[in-house]
Amino acid sequence: MNSHELAKGLHSGNPDAYGFIICSFAELIIRRLRKFGFRRSEAEDIWSDCLLKLWSTHCKSYNPDRDPFLNWLLTVAYNQAIDRLRANQSARSVALDEAEYLEDWNSIEAKYSGPWDRELVERAIPSLKKDDQTVVNLRYGHDLTYAEISQILGKSPAAVGMSVRRAVRRLRTEVERINDAPRRGNHQSRAPNSS
Repeated sequence: MNSHELAKGLHSGNPDAYGFIICSFAELIIRRLRKFGFRRSEAEDIWSDCLLKLWSTHCKSYNPDRDPFLNWLLTVAYNQAIDRLRANQSARSVALDEAEYLEDWNSIEAKYSGPWDRELVERAIPSLKKDDQTVVNLRYGHDLTYAEISQILGKSPAAVGMSVRRAVRRLRTEVERINDAPRRGNHQSRAPNSS
């Protein structure tokens, strides 16, 4: 089924077109959502919500001349995921409220000027703004590309790249501040001998 046939079937509510989506894209979307940090059951629920949305809207916003179907479908699925996170605070958040959400420490170490002490990074992350925590998590915790993050956040890949660089610069500054604090404290605590 080519993209124009698919669009026509979706727009008219043809069950075969929706069956084609389920057979062709369900596992791919669920895997992408899992990469985004959702458990399998959560990813399946989001995919179900996505299908309901597609059916209820007849995919009217899909234009085969503008976007490849998969890109459009991923955007719809990521938007459903973000809606779920906002609606249910107990769902796993993409913001790094705690450092444990950062899954791949080596990618940060390799990318930015040598190894960082994991404990220092854990202590530094909560001091970042939520937006900075989110982009660091998406880029390094979930290893998403700038293009994938741009679809999730609704920004251009260039804007995402700048956001990531700024967030990592702030994280580096905070790590250095925490690392230097004990040395400054020890230096200040050594009062000259008054005797």
